[in-house]
Amino acid sequence: MENRLADLSLIKDEDEILQVQIDSIAVAQLGNFLGSFLEYDGANMGNENRNYTRIRAQIDIRRLLKRKKHVMLNGICSYVRFKYERLSLFCFYCGRLGHSDSFCETKMLLGVEFAELGWDLSLWAQSRRALSKNSV
Repeated sequence: MENRLADLSLIKDEDEILQVQIDSIAVAQLGNFLGSFLEYDGANMGNENRNYTRIRAQIDIRRLLKRKKHVMLNGICSYVRFKYERLSLFCFYCGRLGHSDSFCETKMLLGVEFAELGWDLSLWAQSRRALSKNSV
């Protein structure tokens, strides 16, 4: 099994970035955590200009989108944060696709007019086109 170098941004106290070796099995496990792993793009693994690995996973849109996964690396507990490309209509209140927070059934059932949103724009990944314009 081939190990490739990946720059994963692993957040602990919001400021620690680690460079780790990750193999295709670990990438598949992260994909299965999100839904059903389909494939990954190894083209940018080890690329000094990118600090992420792109994966494709089939996700049940009736469920909450995952924001992060707790991992242990060399005895250090940290998180892998997820960003999603091409998100369509998304509810910042309940974390599900298919409606906005203005038309959230959960929010309406609770009778809440103004509520603290549990989700933010950090879930959105910058588009590949925008990334290619920024690369040297």
